[in-house]
Amino acid sequence: MELQGSEKGLPLKTEKPQPHGRYSWWQRLKAWLRPENVPEFWDKTGSLICEGCRRAYPLAGFQPLTMESCPQCGDLIFVPMKIDDFWLMEPLGSGGMGSVYKAWHPDYEDQYLAVKIAPRFNTAANLRPNLIREIETLRAIGFHPAIANLVFAKEDPEQPYMVTHFIDGERLDLRIRRLGKLSEEEVLLTALTLLSALAFIYQCGFLYRDLKPQNIIVTEEGPCLIDFGICRSIRELDRMPEPSVEGSALYCPPERMRQEKEGPWSEIYSLGMVMYHALAGAPYVTARDIETITALN
Repeated sequence: MELQGSEKGLPLKTEKPQPHGRYSWWQRLKAWLRPENVPEFWDKTGSLICEGCRRAYPLAGFQPLTMESCPQCGDLIFVPMKIDDFWLMEPLGSGGMGSVYKAWHPDYEDQYLAVKIAPRFNTAANLRPNLIREIETLRAIGFHPAIANLVFAKEDPEQPYMVTHFIDGERLDLRIRRLGKLSEEEVLLTALTLLSALAFIYQCGFLYRDLKPQNIIVTEEGPCLIDFGICRSIRELDRMPEPSVEGSALYCPPERMRQEKEGPWSEIYSLGMVMYHALAGAPYVTARDIETITALN
């Protein structure tokens, strides 16, 4: 399989293991999930190895993308799934728009990717078209160092998926929770980098529209935007406002709540809300405020 992107000079990030929060079981598995071990365990033998007892089991005997108990020792094992030549190895996040997995591909033996697929057990008619639209959006936007850039995509109506760089870092909301709040210097540098990314997206004819701490990964090089599920072209938004209010109410610009025209000013509002949260350690808007705003609109 030819991976689009490498020929365009889009370097893949090198994986640097980090704590994975609620997926603590990953720490027990990472010793044998190193890239050099993947072919031996999966491609060559078709087996899944329990880290606890080292017992090998045929992958065919397990439900893919689930946590299973080892029949021998009871340890939990995450069951990978193969899509084309991509092994989905670890859940990174999921939501109404899709599920994202840390992935491995034999052409990139020492590096990882992120694969987004439509929710497997959700049959809503708009999910796969929405994922295809996200693929087309990322393809149109192109490369920016503060964006999880597209590496490969398959626009199959039955099973579309997209592959981006794996961003090795810490989600901004988890960083705020861990540190309590961030320094003014870090917030300023974060804001400047995000402004650069948002301006680039706007120059490409799009509005990102989903700025929130959960969609910002903080790396050693700076912040990086992920999840372009509700990113829309400016022309599309001018022609027809979205029929429903999308995005997090804590950071959503008021004009979207009123279904009025959005623009770069909307992105600035959301960025301000995110930066306030980072500086203060808590969102500016409260749940009671959201109820009031919703009632007024």
